[in-house]
Amino acid sequence: MVKSTGNPYFDQAAMKTLRTWKSAPSHGWEATVPVTFQTR
Repeated sequence: MVKSTGNPYFDQAAMKTLRTWKSAPSHGWEATVPVTFQTR
């Protein structure tokens, strides 16, 4: 994580989701993924 949302709950939820992403074996990858949270 490059930049925190400032809320540990949202940071943890984003990291948990990203860990479920899959890539082909032996093909490491790096991605910049903007995550936006909106509260109601």
